[in-house]
Amino acid sequence: MIDVALSYLDLGWSIIPLRPHDKVPHFALLPKDEAGKATWAPFQENPPARDQVAEWWTRAPEANVGIVTGEVSGIIVQDLDGPEGMSTAQRNGIPVTPTSRTGHGLHLIYRHPGHEVPNSSKRLPGVDVRGDGGYIVAPPSVHPSGAVYQWQVTPDTALADAPDWFYAALDNSEWDWLQETLRSEARSITRAPTGGYWEKALANELQRLSTAVIGNRNNSLVQSAYRMGQIVAAGHLDEGEVEGKLYLVARATGLDEGETRRTIQSGLRAGMLNPRR
Repeated sequence: MIDVALSYLDLGWSIIPLRPHDKVPHFALLPKDEAGKATWAPFQENPPARDQVAEWWTRAPEANVGIVTGEVSGIIVQDLDGPEGMSTAQRNGIPVTPTSRTGHGLHLIYRHPGHEVPNSSKRLPGVDVRGDGGYIVAPPSVHPSGAVYQWQVTPDTALADAPDWFYAALDNSEWDWLQETLRSEARSITRAPTGGYWEKALANELQRLSTAVIGNRNNSLVQSAYRMGQIVAAGHLDEGEVEGKLYLVARATGLDEGETRRTIQSGLRAGMLNPRR
């Protein structure tokens, strides 16, 4: 692990030791402040010296590696947690940039913009931000679950600039922003339909779904998915198009991702067992 830690230092990243199989700083190795409390604060300002790094991992060979984010390392990171975080990122676009696989998602490492970037948590679904004053766990550290962090896009890849939607995750109105995006897209596909009879049938179904009231949204979705499944099974509409449009409109009504996907798939499958002739 010493060689890996030093290689990150050579990239210009400030690093700290973390407890083995954990995300918490290894305070027994870290320096103490004036009050005698162990701290990793100095490494938010300057990277550690090479001999200090070697000493840390000589004393604790199984310690995990932490990369300090922010201006000190020239990086900011998006932490995508689970399917919800992945869906948020894929929907908005993921640039090619150093990327590591975590226990439950991905760390996307971007170039620091040159101004302070705060840390934030779940202001977009499944997305955390690690900026100035933060850190991430780096490969080949071991997650508390036993999973090993791995590079998906190697750290010697050129850092990309963070996409615009990255900064939406720092704004208190980010959820409103995301919902308005979904609503705007939903409106565009429920306007006056074009095409044949079956395309108009889908548009009308989407329009009904978009006006579902709280308490009846999931029920409306399963009914819409069932009816569209019947049409798909008869060969009149494409399953992928139907599923995608149902998902978009349902999410715009406020249903969460997991519930929406499960309901659509269940309704479509049931409807496809009874094709409309």
